[in-house]
Amino acid sequence: MKSASKKLTGLLFILLACTPLLFFVITEIKQQAIQHKMKQQLETKMLQVVVVAENNIQWIKKGKEILINGRMFDIKYIYKGSHGLIVFSGLYDDDETMLVNEVQKKQQREKKTGNKLLSYLFQLLQVIPGNPTEEFSKLSIPSNNNFPEFEQRLSTQSIAILTPPPQI
Repeated sequence: MKSASKKLTGLLFILLACTPLLFFVITEIKQQAIQHKMKQQLETKMLQVVVVAENNIQWIKKGKEILINGRMFDIKYIYKGSHGLIVFSGLYDDDETMLVNEVQKKQQREKKTGNKLLSYLFQLLQVIPGNPTEEFSKLSIPSNNNFPEFEQRLSTQSIAILTPPPQI
């Protein structure tokens, strides 16, 4: 029974550690698929034309993609107009805009929960040198911001360094 619990805890730890990588890979695949679809549409669909003042251009990818009013715009042609205006012809990429917004929202949520997960990881690292089979079964993911066990362990684990200060 202890062996199964130990394997399950190890599997959960590995899964927790791999989650950000998995999210990144899935997002990258989605973005590549959207970009491929837009390249095809740039060749077949009727292009839209937008005019932007040169000092107001927000490049996403220089020469390929800009941000206009919060929407991604894939560029097929660029023309330098007069009076500091740039004329772009291409297509709005609403699929990629939604994907970017989704990633930004997820990053904001993860930033809030990241401290909890980091504290949990430190708890796990402090348990490992002891008897892992006993202590892993006692460890649980905290459900709030208070980590009394973690704070107590940190305060009792100070190490005295008995080296003299450097001489000049």
